[in-house]
Amino acid sequence: MPAIVGPDGDVDFVDLPSRSPPGLGGMPFETVELELAEGSQLVLYTDGLVEDRHRDIDTGPDQLRTVLACAGRAVEDTCEAVLDALLPTHPSDDVVLLVAQLTARWGSATPPTARSSGPNSHCSDDSRPTLASMIQP
Repeated sequence: MPAIVGPDGDVDFVDLPSRSPPGLGGMPFETVELELAEGSQLVLYTDGLVEDRHRDIDTGPDQLRTVLACAGRAVEDTCEAVLDALLPTHPSDDVVLLVAQLTARWGSATPPTARSSGPNSHCSDDSRPTLASMIQP
């Protein structure tokens, strides 16, 4: 479930319609439009960040909400705080975290920061131009 962090630090999880995993072609999907306040952060992540066989199913999302509840934090600082708090030392699943901050003009959105962790992960700031071009109109 994506999270929205408002400019005041309030955190909401967006309940989206269920769908097939990304990359599985030919399957129908629904789009969702949300009105977000300037300065809001959109936080996308894989289940490997919040689910672990060694903790209760509700613990991860609760921890994520607590870590995200911070007003005015920079995108990079949000990524670091989330990974520091939730990323296990030896993840049993791939973890991907994407944070984008909205500004007054969508075309000038802060380039999202992508971080990946797992046995086959590759973390690189090279993703910034690609991700930024994907979200611009």
